[in-house]
Amino acid sequence: MRKYDVFGKRISKNRAFYLLILIFILLMGSYFGLNSVQNRRLDALEEERLTLEREIMIYKRQQSESVYASIDQLIDRLPTTFSQADIRRKMEVIRLMAGIDENDVFSMNFVENTNNPFDDSMPSGLSYVLINVSFQSANKTTLTKLLDELEASTTFFYVHDIRVNYLETGISSTLVLYTFYYPTT
Repeated sequence: MRKYDVFGKRISKNRAFYLLILIFILLMGSYFGLNSVQNRRLDALEEERLTLEREIMIYKRQQSESVYASIDQLIDRLPTTFSQADIRRKMEVIRLMAGIDENDVFSMNFVENTNNPFDDSMPSGLSYVLINVSFQSANKTTLTKLLDELEASTTFFYVHDIRVNYLETGISSTLVLYTFYYPTT
């Protein structure tokens, strides 16, 4: 192999090796830098998830501490028929009051004449309607606002289950609600 190039300059074989070492150091530095940025972002999202879970637990604890009337006292105030259109209209108002706009994904499914969601026995004529509500929102406080609006509603809703997925762009949530009616015979 030649020791001098065409211009009379000495050819260094170590230059390529140093260039490879420099590229390796740059790649490793960028790998650890990106890893650090992603870990910080993940830690921030985890902290936000824990904060939202704490808010939900506080909300649930407040709900469980509330004193409610017995079913015998409420049965006269229940509707005698079920109208899916009325409930859908009320849920649309609740949705708008909670700040879920038309750009957010929002869907409801109704299942009439479902089983009793409670462990206790209820009056035999009481009918149950299961409502699955799913939505995605960029605002992460939308779920608590929606639960507050459900509580303030004049319609009786029982929140049976809440599932929340924390996304990078907001939240995705599914609620299992029950509403009741007492048909007169």
